[in-house]
Amino acid sequence: MIVASDHITVGERILLHLRGFQGQMNNVTAPPEVTQDGIAEVLHVTRSHTSCELKVLIVSGQVLEHVRHVPGGKISRKVYSLSDSGLKRAQELEVYLASHRIDIATLNRPTVKASRSCMIEELRVDLRTMKEKAEKMELRLKALEQGA
Repeated sequence: MIVASDHITVGERILLHLRGFQGQMNNVTAPPEVTQDGIAEVLHVTRSHTSCELKVLIVSGQVLEHVRHVPGGKISRKVYSLSDSGLKRAQELEVYLASHRIDIATLNRPTVKASRSCMIEELRVDLRTMKEKAEKMELRLKALEQGA
């Protein structure tokens, strides 16, 4: 499947990003750019959007999840790499972009739209977070009222 000429999805951008790190991971360590935080930072998208897109790519068999030490961190973290099918897809994207003279670096601007499903997921996460905060505030208020 080739992308539309006017839109490269965040998932496709993740594949292209991870392609640049093929062979840079070993059984012990991985660069920070292949963590969710690192991918989100480079692509200028939220961490939750990155998480959502990675889930889709993992389920589709294009991305693999590992646990590795990331230099500078105290604990091991989840990191991501391309499967054989993900590598093939990333290579197809690179050919497509090159044939249309699209610079891969220009894709990583902070102006790319989120997919509808990821936007919905982000809103659900935000709503859950706000509900939890509201419940905690209610408990504090009741405690203050009872102590007054």
